[in-house]
Amino acid sequence: MDILNVTDKRMDIYLSACEVDKIFGGYDYINYDVPECRIKIHSLIAAAIPKSFLPLDCERALIEVKPKQSGCIISFTKVYAGPKKYHVVKRKRIITLIFENSEDLIQSVNILKKLCAEKSELYTLGKRYAIITYLKDESGKNKRRLNEYCRLTYRETDAAKVREYWRLLCKSAISKLYCSFSN
Repeated sequence: MDILNVTDKRMDIYLSACEVDKIFGGYDYINYDVPECRIKIHSLIAAAIPKSFLPLDCERALIEVKPKQSGCIISFTKVYAGPKKYHVVKRKRIITLIFENSEDLIQSVNILKKLCAEKSELYTLGKRYAIITYLKDESGKNKRRLNEYCRLTYRETDAAKVREYWRLLCKSAISKLYCSFSN
């Protein structure tokens, strides 16, 4: 665990993938609505906060949990107004799906509709296709079925490379593909 005081109002706690697995059971299991998870997050913050960091006039705090290629970052930011004491934002994990041909893409449309968010982008490079989206259903069964048709990656750098070097075909791609090719 690494702690960085970014400003006098914000502190970042960097956890490695092993630490995330050990503490939470994996990034996908971090859910602020689950009391045990909330206690773990608060314990990490309490252990990391120096006594001078949180003055008595701080009424609220913003806690963000962001994925990192090798673990996650928990950001703790002091906020000085408002009725709520804590608010947590967990960024969705971006996913890039790379299909070797159009047939694989069309075959996976029904699975994509169940597994992925509506917000999606479709790109092409030669005969290959890529979809950048966010997961809405993390069940292993659907992900395993999707692996038959494409390569999945969770790295934001892969999504950035696709956006930079591939040609954008459309936005809201999954819903458009579903309307066109669903069985």
